[in-house]
Formats: sequence, structure tokens, C-alpha cells
Amino acid sequence: IDHNTYVAPLKKIERGIASSNVDLLAKTFVNRVLTDINMLALRVCADMLSTIYIDTAVPPKDISDLQKDIGALLSEVLKTNFPNDLQAFLVENLEKMRQALIGYQIYGNRGIKNVLESTIGAAFLRREQLVEEAKDEKKKKVIESFFAVIEKTTKILSLAEKVKTLAAPVINLFLPPG
Repeated sequence: IDHNTYVAPLKKIERGIASSNVDLLAKTFVNRVLTDINMLALRVCADMLSTIYIDTAVPPKDISDLQKDIGALLSEVLKTNFPNDLQAFLVENLEKMRQALIGYQIYGNRGIKNVLESTIGAAFLRREQLVEEAKDEKKKKVIESFFAVIEKTTKILSLAEKVKTLAAPVINLFLPPG
């Protein structure tokens, strides 16, 4: 985040509030400090903050555990005799999930959400092939593990979304509608 861009308007507001006294009329304060430009800057800040990872959202251990599960599952997928196209599908999507989890600390939950949506959609399109391959017990366990990873990833996303949802109303208290 470019602090000069996003923090400068907040400093103006802070100075205005700090220098105000009881005699300062609300209209004067609004006209001097809460200008259209400063309010626009606050909306931009709120939008920017809404896309940033909140470090208390998901415990790092949960992400680390899921990354380990993905690594173990990747090894199993590569050892299992899946058709090449299905094996490539499983490996590519597990790698995308792993990368999204790595990026979560930097980019927030957007990457996880995109990967889940594309993986679930692609799995739906391959459902007949997945059902057919699951007739083999070893392949069935790997496919079930794949969907278990999707489920765990969905839970992480759900937790991140709840924290973000809880933070949004607080930010919106400071902004006028519009």
C-alpha cells in the first residue's frame, strides 16, 4: 500500500478533529475537513482495505496443515494410475490451491476463491470420469481426498470471508453512503 496516497487524507482529518474545539460549528468542520476529496479518499481506502488480508482471519497452522495435505495428496495422485488427462487435472488444481494458499498471506482470499470456483466447476464437468475412476478402490480414496482438500479450502475461505464481512461494517461507519 502506498501510505502517502492513502494516509495523507486521514492525517488531514485527524488534524481537523484534533484542532477542533467545542465552539467549532459542525458545518465549519464538515466544510473544512470532510471535503468531497477527503471523503473520496476514505472510500478508496475502504475499498483497498477490503481486499487486504486480515492477519487474524485464518490461523497460519490451518493453512500450513492444508498445504501439507495438498503435498501428500499430490504424491498420491502421481503414484495412482489415473488416465493422463485426469491426473493432469488433479495435479494442476492441487498446485493452484497450494499457490493460492501461499498467496493468501499477501493477496488475501481472492486467489483462494478463484481457484475453488474454477476447480469445483472443472470437477463438475469431469464428474462422469471421476465417478468411473472411483470404481477402483485406490483411485476412489485419492478422489475422496481431493474433495476433502476442496472442503478444507472452502472452510478456510469461509472463515476469511466472515472476518472480512465483520470488518466491513466498521469501515462503513466512517463513510457516507454513496
